[in-house]
Amino acid sequence: MSMFRKPALSLTLLMALFMAGCGYVFQLPSSDALRTPPAMTNDPAAIFCEEHDGRLDMRQYPDQSWYGVCLFADASECEITAFREGRCQPGRQKIAHPIPPDTLITLERTVCLTPCPVYRLHIAARGLVTYEGVVNVRIEGVQHDQISQDDLWRLLEAFRQARYFYMFDSYSGGATCGTNVYTSLTINGRTKKIKRYTGSVSPPELVELEMLIDEIANSSQWIE
Repeated sequence: MSMFRKPALSLTLLMALFMAGCGYVFQLPSSDALRTPPAMTNDPAAIFCEEHDGRLDMRQYPDQSWYGVCLFADASECEITAFREGRCQPGRQKIAHPIPPDTLITLERTVCLTPCPVYRLHIAARGLVTYEGVVNVRIEGVQHDQISQDDLWRLLEAFRQARYFYMFDSYSGGATCGTNVYTSLTINGRTKKIKRYTGSVSPPELVELEMLIDEIANSSQWIE
């Protein structure tokens, strides 16, 4: 299976997964003000960036930890440590996407009153996808696939933009014919896990994130 084939889930599958949802408008919990970027005055990689005609830009991972990016005149960029160590050069990449080695994304869909798909997904830092089909899926048991680092970074950006680490740990209540969906993100030594009942009042950003994990992992190849 090609690592670049990621068809969207079919309408039938989406209806089965989300039929208990009620389309609420939800306001995310208020978050703390963004922290001030750390001072990089004495950081060797930051100094190296500026000594080589780069401009330092500080950015955040989904858990709000910081990393530095060196911006070049040709609009390319490198993560500062990778630039200093020669693993990234000006003109080679448009977007710096340093992925911490402990990165792990998970998604689990559980049983419901209707015959909905029950399965688990794990996506590791190198892009390895591990699927475990339980019941009501085309393929039961463990399967593996691979996604690109660009697609993994796309997922991490979605977690960041959704403010995943600021969400509640659980969303419950509502209709009784739904299912529980569990997601989690481990990054830089921190883990956030959320349980969402599909009949509950919950952030639309969380539902969209669950669907994006399915899409990028191409879970439909094993489910439908």
